[in-house]
Amino acid sequence: MKAILVYLLIMPFLSSAQVASFGLEDWENISTFEKPIGWETTQDTLFDRILKSSDSSEGNFAMHFVAQSSSAFLMCDAYAWTSFKIENPSSKYLALTFDVKIIPEIDMTTPFFVANVEVYQNGTAIGNATWRAVDAILDYEKILLEIPYVEIDSMTITFGSGAIGSSVDDCYAKTEAWLDNIVVVEGITNTTFNVNNNVLKIAPNPISHFINIEGDIKRFSAYEIISTSGQLMQKGKMTDSQIDFNLTGIFFLRLLSENKVRQLKFVSF
Repeated sequence: MKAILVYLLIMPFLSSAQVASFGLEDWENISTFEKPIGWETTQDTLFDRILKSSDSSEGNFAMHFVAQSSSAFLMCDAYAWTSFKIENPSSKYLALTFDVKIIPEIDMTTPFFVANVEVYQNGTAIGNATWRAVDAILDYEKILLEIPYVEIDSMTITFGSGAIGSSVDDCYAKTEAWLDNIVVVEGITNTTFNVNNNVLKIAPNPISHFINIEGDIKRFSAYEIISTSGQLMQKGKMTDSQIDFNLTGIFFLRLLSENKVRQLKFVSF
């Protein structure tokens, strides 16, 4: 993907920690599709791929990524990216935060959603940071992607979703994703926000006789274990970070709260 650099003037914000904010309220018509102003996309006259959605976490509109093509030759994925200059490079680490909702077309598959930040000094790329979804996020959650570089004077932010193309000309991991409230902040860590950084994981994995969950599980009240065919194998209340489980095979652990579901894949032997 060849990014066309669109430079945005960084204006002062009310919060001193905020470096840049990307609202998705203003869209423009390009040929047969709409795109958010200040962003480049992989949309074309055949497929919109990214839609203006009123299902937003703040404001009126969000970006809605969809998988419209079934042919890898016609591009399965959908990307949006923007680049900007930082007028006052910081000696502190920066971070990208955004609100996202990610729903795979097939319930048991790992969704496709990626966020990437490439950073520059004096026009030279010095590194990047990437976040990838590993499970569904059924309602908006805030993600924080730390950018471990200092004295950055420009960056390119890219988001991708939709589907992944295969070598046999089909598209898999089809995913719908909604993206909103994109902000670059200075000197922020994971403890500052209530964020979902995919820190929940099963370890060790594969498991034997019990499931050990690493991460903050306090918000989850119940769990379900589902087979790859969609059969409910076990369910119960979340009382601690370990769950007894004695079946063998590949399964999905669903952690349930009042309005959120986290899904983790594991192997049991």
